[in-house]
Amino acid sequence: MPENTFLVGYAHDIAAVIEARNPELGILQHKQVMRRVNAWMENHGLHLDLTKTEIVMLTRKRICTITEMRVGSEITETKVSARSRRSKTEQKEAFDGCGGIQLLYGAEIWASALNTAKYRKRITVVQRRGALRVACSNRTVSEAAMLVVAGKIPIDLLAKERKRIFDTRPRRRGRDTDGQTDTS
Repeated sequence: MPENTFLVGYAHDIAAVIEARNPELGILQHKQVMRRVNAWMENHGLHLDLTKTEIVMLTRKRICTITEMRVGSEITETKVSARSRRSKTEQKEAFDGCGGIQLLYGAEIWASALNTAKYRKRITVVQRRGALRVACSNRTVSEAAMLVVAGKIPIDLLAKERKRIFDTRPRRRGRDTDGQTDTS
């Protein structure tokens, strides 16, 4: 890699960090890095997913950091900041798909414990973490505002609703020990 450039990798994601005194030098180093990365990937039968590739210029100077740069055969525009690749909708679906279901597991049984503030706080902390990611919010945002932005209903209300539905549902008749249906 060129001088003042290093790679940071995690799983299948790689970031090339380029330190330069001015944007022009940064762009020049970016070209050198991309030539080397593309050559290595081609030699190993790999390719960059350009839809997931982002370029961010960070500087303390008050200059325009939006510019076009070449990545492989494509020209891409730099971004003001690095963001999660998932849209709010995708993050909400992912949270609803596993996090919400797991949080409400067995709510019919334990929902009455949420009348105690200590237990209500414990479960809302977990929901808040997921909502933070969905809403892309700062952790100082109020819980109520974050849940609105994330499109979530407070977990304690959902749990109590599940319990109410469970309690009002008609019961099925059981079987006696001899296998006969209980008709009483």
